[in-house]
Amino acid sequence: MKRTAIACVCAAALVSACMTTVKFRVVDRDSFKEIEEYTILVDGKTIRPGETVRLSTADWENFSARVKANGYRVEQIDLEKTIYGGRLAVGLLLFWPELGWVYGPKSEQVFYLIKDKAEK
Repeated sequence: MKRTAIACVCAAALVSACMTTVKFRVVDRDSFKEIEEYTILVDGKTIRPGETVRLSTADWENFSARVKANGYRVEQIDLEKTIYGGRLAVGLLLFWPELGWVYGPKSEQVFYLIKDKAEK
């Protein structure tokens, strides 16, 4: 009975560790004002203002985003990553395969865009 409970807890931790929800903000680099209309393409998905996306937290995944906004240069930006402390603790103490999902994209990504010279 105890082994079944431990196996269920470990399986639940592993499944929950595989993904994280990522929110995006796009900001003008010069004025630091948030840009209202933009499009982000990440992992084959198009994200618009206010939308989020679920991405893998696997160590081997490296995501980049293509960010477009009217009047700004199109940018290809790598997503920032972070270490998930809770997952690290679970991996070290209970279930070592969890360590494969300890380092992944931050839950909030901020992109700074530069105005297009032709639009100034």
